[in-house]
Amino acid sequence: MRIERITSWDDLAAMASYWEAVAGEGVPVFLSWPWVRIWQRHLAKGQPWVLAVWLDGELAGLAPWGIERRRGMRWLRFLGDGPLLPDHLDILAHPAHKMQVGRAAVEHLRRYRRDWDVLSLRSIAQASPLPGLLAASLRCHFRPPIVCPYIPLEGVPDWETFLRTRISASMRKKGLRYLENLLKRRFPGQVSYTRISHPEDLPGAMETFFQLHLRRWHARGMSTPLEDERLRDFHREMAVIALERDWLGLYQLRVGDTVIATQYGFHFQNIFYDYQHAFHPDWGDYSPGRLLIAYIVAECIRLGRREYDFLEGEEAYKFSWTREVRRNPYVVAGTGLRGRLWMEAVSLRDRLAGMRP
Repeated sequence: MRIERITSWDDLAAMASYWEAVAGEGVPVFLSWPWVRIWQRHLAKGQPWVLAVWLDGELAGLAPWGIERRRGMRWLRFLGDGPLLPDHLDILAHPAHKMQVGRAAVEHLRRYRRDWDVLSLRSIAQASPLPGLLAASLRCHFRPPIVCPYIPLEGVPDWETFLRTRISASMRKKGLRYLENLLKRRFPGQVSYTRISHPEDLPGAMETFFQLHLRRWHARGMSTPLEDERLRDFHREMAVIALERDWLGLYQLRVGDTVIATQYGFHFQNIFYDYQHAFHPDWGDYSPGRLLIAYIVAECIRLGRREYDFLEGEEAYKFSWTREVRRNPYVVAGTGLRGRLWMEAVSLRDRLAGMRP
């Protein structure tokens, strides 16, 4: 076994074909090579610290980490972490090699702990062996897990079956059907649902998404990461690539020429990732966001998707659709005096937060 540490973006770019080869079934869109490469161009603040594990001359897997200097310390995190808030992150490896690759990566962390100060691995895939391996080799603190609700769709033959078996009668009759019928009665012939599929429609649709998202948050007196032009540039470029690869799930609910709700997500490896959504505040009485989710769930069933993933967050509206959740581990560790003090401070803060009534 040989471990190679990749610490330059040019060297990592030369590994793109290897990355895509080991990023197989079960890897989220947030660890796809296009996502990571576009993130590097627009948002990366440090350098890669990717561990390539080779077995008998063949690449067995990658630990997709990066390092940056923050608060005078060297932080190791997953590539792509930060304001994008990716979920289900993990080592990239074939299932048969994942434990071996994980063990080798963690041993490298332990052996070369003088090369980093803080390890902060957020929203690790729930089934990953990584948290257990880290706990066995390093002094770690497990922060509160990242809760990700999802709708399992395997075995659901059609939308009507889903409504009848998965949705409460009150939401079915007084919610979805009532609201849609009300909207169509008041605006006959004007209600339409669209998935963006043509390149010429994409720029305008993305700007509409940004505008509605910002308007919604600002109306509540709150800020949002999408105020950052660099973040919007990331999504503009990612949406182009996603559309080319048939990953893009950018949807609109319209009344006439007015977009009253929009949803931005990804169809990737038979899962729909509900990344972000927005709706027109003047149309809130019709719950357009809920109606658009219903349309997308129905399309996911028709396309044979096995899951609709709401991603991080315990917002109440998600639990009107599902009770299923994943609890993704959030593991931190520190080395050296400053790193250990930081970890102890985080641990104390989490304990105090857990004691609040």
